[in-house]
Amino acid sequence: MQEFSGSSLDEWKSWYLEKHPEAIKNAAEKISAMVELFKDAINKIDK
Repeated sequence: MQEFSGSSLDEWKSWYLEKHPEAIKNAAEKISAMVELFKDAINKIDK
């Protein structure tokens, strides 16, 4: 089932953010948490 009826990337961005207004904030928080875990893992690697 396809809900989006537009034809351009800009239209899709607007449509998606209308449906999911917190999407960018949530994604940024997840990425930040994963970067911190990655930093911790790198620090645990022996040379």
